[in-house]
Amino acid sequence: MQPGEIFEYKLNFPDARIFWYHPHVREDYTQEMGLYGNYHVTKDEYWNKVDG
Repeated sequence: MQPGEIFEYKLNFPDARIFWYHPHVREDYTQEMGLYGNYHVTKDEYWNKVDG
């Protein structure tokens, strides 16, 4: 990619949970540079309704 170009990832998460992302190319320095993160995936109506 050239500077200024953009791209888009389309991800499919099968379950509601937290997923960890990190690159698999040169992990020895990419993670030290902050190239990692979490995806917190939730579903509507995941928890039961509570009487209030």
